[in-house]
Amino acid sequence: MNKIVFYCWLLLISIPLAAQNQSTDKFHLQLDRSAYVAGETVWFKAYILTDFYPTVSKTSLSIDLLDSSGKPIASKVLPIFGGTAAGNIDLPSSAPGGIYFLGLRQPLKQGTIYTKMLYVFNPSSSTESLPAKLPKKQDIIFYTSSMSLVQGITNTVYFKASDEHGFPVAVEGALLNSNKEPILKFDGVYHGKGKFDFVPAQHEKYSAEIKFKNGETQVKEFPLVSETGVIVSTSDVAKGKRISIQSVGKEQSLNIVGLMANDIIFQKTFSATGNYSFILPTQELLTGLLRIFVYDASTILATTTIFVSTETAALPIRLSTNASESLGDNQAFTIDFPDSTIGSFAVSVTNFDIEFQFSRNEIAADLLVDQHHPETIIAQTANAGIFGFDQKLLELYAATTDWQPIGLKELLAPAPTTAVYDTNFLTIRGKVYKKHQDVLVKKGEVNFIFHGADSTTSFLSSPINPDGSIELPNLIFYDTSVVNYELNGKNKDAIVIKLEQQQRDSSRVSASYLRHLQEARSFNLPAEQVTAQAKIAYQYFADADKRSTTLAEVKVTAKRGTPTQQVNDRYTRGVFQSSNMARSLDLINNPPAMTGGNILDYLQGKFPGLIITKNGANYTISSQRQLSLSNTPPFKFFLNEQDITLEFLIPIQVQEVALVKYYSPGSSLPGIGIAGALVVYTKKPSEMSFPTSSRINTFKYVGYSPNKDFETEQEIVGATQTFVPTTLYWNPNISVDGEKSSQTFTVKRYKSVKRMQVVIEGFTADGRILHFEKILDQ
Repeated sequence: MNKIVFYCWLLLISIPLAAQNQSTDKFHLQLDRSAYVAGETVWFKAYILTDFYPTVSKTSLSIDLLDSSGKPIASKVLPIFGGTAAGNIDLPSSAPGGIYFLGLRQPLKQGTIYTKMLYVFNPSSSTESLPAKLPKKQDIIFYTSSMSLVQGITNTVYFKASDEHGFPVAVEGALLNSNKEPILKFDGVYHGKGKFDFVPAQHEKYSAEIKFKNGETQVKEFPLVSETGVIVSTSDVAKGKRISIQSVGKEQSLNIVGLMANDIIFQKTFSATGNYSFILPTQELLTGLLRIFVYDASTILATTTIFVSTETAALPIRLSTNASESLGDNQAFTIDFPDSTIGSFAVSVTNFDIEFQFSRNEIAADLLVDQHHPETIIAQTANAGIFGFDQKLLELYAATTDWQPIGLKELLAPAPTTAVYDTNFLTIRGKVYKKHQDVLVKKGEVNFIFHGADSTTSFLSSPINPDGSIELPNLIFYDTSVVNYELNGKNKDAIVIKLEQQQRDSSRVSASYLRHLQEARSFNLPAEQVTAQAKIAYQYFADADKRSTTLAEVKVTAKRGTPTQQVNDRYTRGVFQSSNMARSLDLINNPPAMTGGNILDYLQGKFPGLIITKNGANYTISSQRQLSLSNTPPFKFFLNEQDITLEFLIPIQVQEVALVKYYSPGSSLPGIGIAGALVVYTKKPSEMSFPTSSRINTFKYVGYSPNKDFETEQEIVGATQTFVPTTLYWNPNISVDGEKSSQTFTVKRYKSVKRMQVVIEGFTADGRILHFEKILDQ
C-alpha cells in the first residue's frame, strides 16, 4: 500500500477545513501587466471583498514590493474607498532581473494576506533569467466524501494529478481489483482532474494504475472496503442542488451542516435508514464554496465541497471601438455596462505582441474560489464580454480542494468573534504635556493646522481626555504633513504633544510566496521578440541622455521679479495672483519683529483703511471705505485661498504667515464681488521656522503614499531600433454610478502596435465580479 496516498486520503477526506477560523476577506490585485523592465512603473488596483461584498470594515492597505527572498524593496500605504485601493510603485533601475512579489497587508500588522507574482527584466543584470524548467515530479491524489470506500453503494472517486508546483498534468489510468484486473478506465480531461463512479465489493482490495503524459507510471493502493459508512453527494436540479446521504450499517441519528465562509447556510438532523436527500435552493445563496459535513455524536463521517454559482455572480459587459473615424492619434473605446450597475473597475490596454504573460491568477479565481491557485475558472464565450463559469471544472475543483484539518469539536464550536483591527484611515494619537514640564494636561482643547505637501491647509481640533490623551481619527492626507498645534481658549500655556510611534515597518512576505516562487519554474521562457524589446526598453529608461536633445548654445535674457513678486508667484493662484487691486504684506522677505501673537494682532495698522477691533478673544474687521450707508457687503476671509470665517484666522500665529493680501471694498474680484477681502497665506513647510519660545509647536506626520497619474511613454524610432511602450493605457478609476451605463476612454495609437490586449476587471456594489479580456487588431 502506498502509505503517502493513504495518509492524504484520511487527511483530506475526514477533515476538510477549519472553517470557523478562516478569514472571510478575499483579495485580488490587478496589475497593468505581469512583467516589467527595471526602471518602469508598476500600476495596480487592489480589490477587497468581505463576506462577498466590497469591504466596509477596512480603510487602509499596505502594498509591499518584495524580491524573491521576501525582502521589502518599496512600500505604499493607501486608503481604501469602496473596497478598492489604487496606486503605483516605481521599480529601481538597478533592480536585478528575476521574480518579484507585491504583497498586501494591513498597516501596522505583520504578515502578508495576499501575494501577486511579477517578473522584472534587467538586461544589465548578470542574474537576469527565468528559472529553468526542471523535470517535473508528478503525482495523483484521490478523494471521496467518506473515510473509506463503502461497500454496496455507488462511490464517487475524484482525483487530481499535478506536478510538484501544483500545476495540472495530463493523466490516464485504470481501476484494478485485487487480481489486478482492470474494472474501468479514467482520465483527467479537466485540468488534470476527473472522477469515476463504481460500487465497491465486500472484502475487495482495489488499486489504480496511473500513466502520466511524460511516460511515468505509478500504482496507487486504495484503502480496504468498509462494511459501514456514510457518503454524501450532490447533483443539479431545477431549483438548486440535491444533497443526498447514503448510509450503510446500523440505523443512527445523523446531522448535516453546510458552511459558506463563516455562516451556517443549513443544518438538519435526520435518521440514517439508507437514503436521505433534500433540495437546497442555491439561487438564494451567494456565489462561492459551500462545505458540507455529516457527523454523528462524536465524529465527522463524511464531507464534500461544492461551488455555488448564480447567474448574477458575473457582470456581463460589451466593449466596442470605433476605429473607422478620424481620431488623430487616439482610438476610442466604449464599455457598456448593464443598466443600474454601480461599481468600480480598472482598464488596462497593452501591446500584446511584446507582452510577456507571466502571472495567471485573475479576479474571479481570487475573490470567489481560492487565492493563488494556478487555474483559470472563467470560460470566455464567443460573445465578447459575456463570460460564465466552467461548471464542470468548478465541480472538480471544489471536490479536490485541499483544506486544512478540522475536528468535530472545532466544527460545532461557535464562530469566534474576531476583532477586526483597522486604522480608521489615519489616526493621530498622543498625550498632551505642559511644555518644559513632565506634567499631563488633562482638560481643554487643542487646535491643529495641517500644511500639506501641495500647500493645502486644513484645520482640526481635539478635546483633551481626562488621561491627557488626544485623538484625531479618520484622517485622509497624502505625503508628509507639517502640523502646528496650540492650546485653545483663554489659557495660552505652551504645550507639547508626545505622539504614539508610527509603525510603518514592512515585514517579510508570508511563507505562501515560496510556492509561487516555485510555480514560476513552470512558465515558458519569453519569446525572442519580448526579450529584445525588454533590452530596448531598459536602454530607454536607464539612459536619460538617449531621451533628450542637446541644443546649440543659446543665450537667454530673463528679467527676475522683485522678492515680493516671487513670493506672490509661489503662493497665489487664479484671481488672487494679480497684485493690481491688492495691498500685499510679504512676511518672508520682511519677517515680523514680534515673536508672538496671532496674525490679526499683527495686522492692526498695517493696511490703510483696514480696521481690526479686538474685544477680549473676539475680533471684528471693517473698512473705512464704505460703499453705501446701508448696504456694504460683509468682509470675506480666505486662508490659502479657501473661503473661511474670521474665527479660523485667530489661531494663526504671525510666524506661520508668508503673505497677506488686502482687497478694499469695491475691488470687484471675479467670483467675490465688491466686498472687502483679507487673504492670508501660511508658509510652505520648507519655509517654516518657529522660535523655541513660541506657544506654537509643530510635528511632521507621514500620510498616505502619494500616487502619480498614468502617462504613456512616447514611441521612439531610431536608426536601428524602436522603443514601443508595453502598457498603452491604464485607468483604475472607472466608476459606474447606476445612471450612466457606458464609459468611454481613448488609447494612443502607435504605428508599430499591431494587436492590443484589453483587460477589464472590477466588482459591483452588490459583489458581482467582472473579468474581461479581448485581443484587438489595431
